[in-house]
Order: sequence, then structure tokens, then C-alpha cells
Amino acid sequence: MLLLTACGPVEGPRGDGPEASSSVAVDEFARANDLAGLTRARVTVGEGDGALVVDALVADTDAARARGLQGVPEVPDGVGMLFAFDGPPGPGGRPGFWMLDTLVPLDIAFAADGVVVGIATMVPCTARPCPVTHPGVAYDVALEVAAGVLTDAGIVPGDLFVRQDGAAG
Repeated sequence: MLLLTACGPVEGPRGDGPEASSSVAVDEFARANDLAGLTRARVTVGEGDGALVVDALVADTDAARARGLQGVPEVPDGVGMLFAFDGPPGPGGRPGFWMLDTLVPLDIAFAADGVVVGIATMVPCTARPCPVTHPGVAYDVALEVAAGVLTDAGIVPGDLFVRQDGAAG
């Protein structure tokens, strides 16, 4: 079983609105944590005024997915990491996630076909074996954010999950 832990820059939004400040936050987060080479995507979870919007760094290679958010001391509001996979899942499905050498608790939302199929809160782990988190069903992508963010936003399985590639806004 493959385990995961917690992307080129693109133009962000222009101006002074919330999208601009979020774009700046993800760029600063990437630079501060040696993640500046990852691409960006905007992820919206839920609908309407209560939707959660996250500017995410995209972990879309084996190396980026394996590193995830290891060693990151803080994940700011509005910022996260999106784990993306090529092609359909193999016969064993997608891998689970563990928190080895991850410094902060994280929430994770698993999604398939644009719908949240599972959520969990994961706690840091400093020694093997670490607990593995998996939704127990097939998924296409997973989004990690600071612990409490998904619960505070009221995100539940069945909510919409929309990824806008190449954008931090």
C-alpha cells in the first residue's frame, strides 16, 4: 500500500479584493515552506455563501504527494494542498494518507466526480507506524487544510467539490 503525507507559479488575480490577498497568502506560504515549484488551483467546497474557498498548492507528482505538508509549521486560513492523481485508480484503489513528520493537525476532504466522499481530521505522527486515513471509497483528489476548517465550514460528504486549475483566484 502506498502512503502519502500532506506546485509552476501562475498569475493570480489582480486588485485588492479577497482573491488577491488569498493569492498572496498561498504564494507566501509556498515560498516560506520550499513549495514554490508547485502549481496552484482554487478549490471551492460546498455551495453558495457558505462555500469554503481554498487556494491550494497542487501535489501532482509522486515526490510532491510523498512530501505533502511535512515540516510545515502552520497552514494559514484559505490555503491548502490538493493531492491530484493521474488516471483512474489502480486495482487497489488510491493510497491512504499518514502524518509522519507533519507538524500540525490537518483536515482532509476526499472527493470523487466533483462530490465530497469523505472527511477526516488527522493528527501529527512522529514515529512509525502512523495511522492511515482513507475514506473507504474511491476518490479522485484530496484536499488538506488546517484542522477545524472543514468542520467550521460545515463541510460534509455530498457537498460539491470544484477545482479551478491554473488559478489562485
